[in-house]
Parts: sequence; structure tokens; C-alpha cells
Amino acid sequence: MKIVLVSRLIFLMSPQLFAQNTLTLDANNANVMLGDFGAFCHNPNGSAGYEIPKNSGNHALYNMQFRIAGKDEGGTIKTAFSNGYSTTDFTAGPISNNYSSAYYTNTFDTCIWRVTRDQINYHVANYTAVGYIVDASIAKWPGNGNTAEGVAAQLAPYVDANGDQLYNPLDGDYPYIQGDAAVFVIMNDAAAPHQLTLGSALGVEIHFMFYQFESTDEINNTTFLSTKIFNRSDTNYTDLYFGFYLDFDLGNSNNDYVGSDSIRSLAYVYNGESTDDGQGAQPGYGNNPPAFGLKMLNAPAGSIYGYDVGGIGLPGVLDAD
Repeated sequence: MKIVLVSRLIFLMSPQLFAQNTLTLDANNANVMLGDFGAFCHNPNGSAGYEIPKNSGNHALYNMQFRIAGKDEGGTIKTAFSNGYSTTDFTAGPISNNYSSAYYTNTFDTCIWRVTRDQINYHVANYTAVGYIVDASIAKWPGNGNTAEGVAAQLAPYVDANGDQLYNPLDGDYPYIQGDAAVFVIMNDAAAPHQLTLGSALGVEIHFMFYQFESTDEINNTTFLSTKIFNRSDTNYTDLYFGFYLDFDLGNSNNDYVGSDSIRSLAYVYNGESTDDGQGAQPGYGNNPPAFGLKMLNAPAGSIYGYDVGGIGLPGVLDAD
């Protein structure tokens, strides 16, 4: 039985080797670096990738890595982990029968896309105008895949204006996003051998939608994440767990403490001192430093466990029936 798992988080994170592409989501007070290979909130140069407030030089999160594990029909545990930029079991892009084809390499030369609400609204208002040129962020939105090459017919969510199930902006179709700006990512664990866990693939394809709202309240300091996991294999999995390894760095990482709230499905980091001094290039949060956390919104967290070096794993547990 093939399943789709959907989770929402809130931040209060081969035959062919694909490039590691990154984009920034910065529609509100947070500046978030995102990639298409399993590591998020991390800069390819090795620095932290979740800056808040934006342009302050201070970061609350150094790295966030996606991980998944489950048992196949024979009871064998299969896993797919990411360990940042150095080693990963994931490959950018959807699952396919031919990752080296011209179609695949041209269509998925990057597997991370950014679009804003303003771009969508402008497109909807003007797509019928003479001489109108579709913005690249809308034109390149990966609404459909080539089924002849084993890519799923429906990929990134979109509004289908004429109901033909074919994404075509000239028909009035446009990306369906949440928030005022969003970054969409596709990756899978089947395109290449697992470099980190060294096991066999689950055959899953993961779609991430990171999004932000610009506001005048606490939502302006918040990034949301919707995660969908598609089982593209012929294997039924049980005891399926997925989550994120979080490397919190709240300003100066040497005085960070981590905690959890099981009632709220919340993992958080706070400063162990009343003043957060600078560290390296970061000026520090100064007096009365803030706290920062990650919360499951639509499902309870199965477990939250921490390490004395400041990392936290937050698996989200959903039934795989």
C-alpha cells in the first residue's frame, strides 16, 4: 500500500550527482538558507543558516537535517539520513526511471523553487494581457512530471484554472503556496546509493514547503514548514518515523541549553546566561536574549531527545496504516 504522510512544523528547520542548490526565504524577520539535499538552515560555506532578526548577524539555528526510518514487510529497518553538506542519503529531485535523461537533467537542474504571493497575484491579474511574459518563478514551477520516465504526474501543488491536470501558466494556472513567500523542495532517497547509512533505499520522495507571513506580530518571527512523504516503492512500511536533527546555535552557542515540552510537541533552545555575548562573526543577542523553538502543529511529537553538544532530534510520528 502506498502512503502519503503530511506534517507541518513551525519555527518559533547516484547514477548522477546533482549540484547542491540553495535559496533564501526572507519574507519576514527571518532570513533562512534552504537547500535541496536534506540539509536546511545551513550555509554551504559552513556557517549558520537561520538568521533572526534579518540582517542582524545573529543566528538561532546552525543546521537542520531530515531523517526517516521504517520497517519493510520482512521486518528489515530501512533508513535515510542527511548529515549536512558532507554526506547524505538523499538526492535532489523526484524519483525517476532515468536520472541521466535529457528531460530529467534539464527539468531538475535545480530542485528548489521560490515564489511570492505578489508574483502570483500579478500573474493572475495579467496572464491574458497582450505581450505578457510569465515570471520565471511561475513558469518553472514543477507542477507535472513525465510519467513516461517514471516521474509522478503531479508534483508541486498548483491551482488548475481549467481543470485539465496540466500545469500551464498561460491557461491561468499558478503555484499554490501558503504564506506571503514560499520555497518548495523535492528530494528522494532512491536515485543514488546511501552514503551515510549505507543501507538500501526506502523509495520515498519528499516534498517540503517552507513559507513565511509578513506581519506585525509574532508571526513575523516565524517560519512554517509543510512536509509530504510519498512512498513511490512497491514496499509497505510499518513503524515509520521521520523527523529532524536540529543543531541549535542561539547566538553564542557555548551557553545554550535545550529543552522540550511534550504537551506542546515543542523543542526549544534558550540562553544559560542573562547576556548572550558575541561569538565569531555574530554580535550576540545581548541582554535578555530570546528563546527559539520548533513545534509540530498537526501531530504529536513521538520523542524529543537532546545531546549535551546542543543538537536535538525531533521525530514526528504519524500512523502508516
